[in-house]
Amino acid sequence: SESAYDAEFDVENLLASGGITGASVGTLTGQLDQEVVDIRVETIDNVSTIVYQRDSSGLFTYSGASIPYDTGFLGTINIVGDLEVDFDLVEVIRASDLGQISIDMTLNVDLESISGTAALLYSRIDLADISIDTDYSPPKEIYDFPMNVGEIWDAETTTSTTWSGDVYDNLFELPEDSSEPSTERHEVVGSGDPGVAYSGCSNSYNVTAYNASSGNIYGYRWWCENAQNDAWWHQSIDVGADIDFRLNQYNPVARTHDISVDLAFPAWPL
Repeated sequence: SESAYDAEFDVENLLASGGITGASVGTLTGQLDQEVVDIRVETIDNVSTIVYQRDSSGLFTYSGASIPYDTGFLGTINIVGDLEVDFDLVEVIRASDLGQISIDMTLNVDLESISGTAALLYSRIDLADISIDTDYSPPKEIYDFPMNVGEIWDAETTTSTTWSGDVYDNLFELPEDSSEPSTERHEVVGSGDPGVAYSGCSNSYNVTAYNASSGNIYGYRWWCENAQNDAWWHQSIDVGADIDFRLNQYNPVARTHDISVDLAFPAWPL
């Protein structure tokens, strides 16, 4: 299947985490394109499992961002330009229940079309190139079908996350790699119309994920049965970015069935 999402990317907390004050950056917007690119069998936790791979990509922009920067010899100047985030996502999902096996995210953050005094020093700045690879063992059960409002379930899994990449002038620090068991609680907190552009999701379910011990919310998803996908996905990344994807287009793709039959022994006419 193929889907398209209206995307919003909020980086205000990301800049604040690097000690940057006085920045003027609104929410970046764009479109995320998503496609199921493969269905295959993998061995997951020593079990032969049918999985599918879903790839997503998008470019999110905000024109006229202003970020203060201490140049040293010139003092602090405001660097004004267009902030861009090139976003890629690769997910491996268990087909039987949509349990999340892995999710690999890549963010390339650039400041383009720099104007004013700063243009004498920079034409563009590569602010960050970040890769975040996360594996779940056993796969994380995000949904528990069939769903009804008020249902609660716990997903016990070991989450292993690897961070890599480069950040311009220590703008912010990447978290340390980690691998730890956790219990993520999921609750169907409501149902109805999530207010997305795609018209077939008026009866969706809001599944909110939070820490079973502290109650801290990780994010939420509105599941749309008609699209067999999320109508709205909100999540926060540890570096301080908040992302919202709202469904605007869904194109189901018919499956092609190729069946090959081989005979174990040749058949001879009698």
